[in-house]
Amino acid sequence: MTIITLTSMNEEEFNLFLDATVPRYAQSVSKAQEISFESALEKATSQTGTLLYEGLQTPNHYFFQILCDGTSIGNLWIYIDVNTNSAFLYEIFIVEEGRGKRIGYHAIKKAEEWLIHEKGVPKFGLHVFAYNERAHKLYQKLGFQEISFTMSKTIEP
Repeated sequence: MTIITLTSMNEEEFNLFLDATVPRYAQSVSKAQEISFESALEKATSQTGTLLYEGLQTPNHYFFQILCDGTSIGNLWIYIDVNTNSAFLYEIFIVEEGRGKRIGYHAIKKAEEWLIHEKGVPKFGLHVFAYNERAHKLYQKLGFQEISFTMSKTIEP
């Protein structure tokens, strides 16, 4: 039986995470918004810098390594809004060889347990890009409900 655990990141793990997550996010923005990777990377770098103004020590942001049988297989970034007593999943990432094995499902369930039992936070939200059907299906299986849609189109001259 596979055992999934979450462990808090240390400074070194956080720096590696940040170096990987910004370009990953930029790739998603580039694909979703149909803009150049360079423009998306500039946007992602700016947004992440603003959000994580104190790095790993930024208040109310929590960073975890996802371990599968003790081996790091991904990461999780959660923000807790203390004013609304709700959490937001900024990122879950599973390495390619770990995908399709329900690791993401179990990691999110572990995060939910942590949120409710350790932090007393009963509400959990996230954003998923429309093109990411696999993630969308996972979140639906986990009970997340759609609350809004952002739509766009290119107008031809």
